[in-house]
Amino acid sequence: MDRPNTINVVNEFVTLNNRKNICKIFNNNLKKNDILKISKLICIAHGWHLSLLDRCLVDESISALEYGPMLPSLQYKWYYKVWDIREYIYLVDSSGKIYLPRIEDQDSLNIIDNVWNRYKKFSGLQLSTLLNSENTPWYVTRNKPGWTKFGYSIDNELIKEYYKNKIIENDDG
Repeated sequence: MDRPNTINVVNEFVTLNNRKNICKIFNNNLKKNDILKISKLICIAHGWHLSLLDRCLVDESISALEYGPMLPSLQYKWYYKVWDIREYIYLVDSSGKIYLPRIEDQDSLNIIDNVWNRYKKFSGLQLSTLLNSENTPWYVTRNKPGWTKFGYSIDNELIKEYYKNKIIENDDG
């Protein structure tokens, strides 16, 4: 099974945000420039996905940057706030047709939904604190010899083992 593109996963979180807040416009869980939050949610969902399904959720490595884990495809958008995170990202196929990339695998959708329900109340900074704490995959990677502020990719095996231990401990992480 092919790994979904990060955009597919972003669109699923946008769907959950829009569906859950359809009548609560002013109590939106995602703010206009909350790319930090969506990136952290995807990092968490990727970890649970690896530990429960033994496969990656996204088609890119998570980077261990200076201030925490980040998806490279979202890093530019986060730094420059170039996109309203509450809106879908559409793509154009080779024939010029516009389409909305989505995830079709039900197991992946269930994990995304569970992550959303568990973590939607947290801000991007709160999720960063959670993901940056001692002994997390980011922390371990960040403290390797030779690490630079531009980061290394976090090993998926390290992420998988971390979240498997969270399941055993019955911890949020």
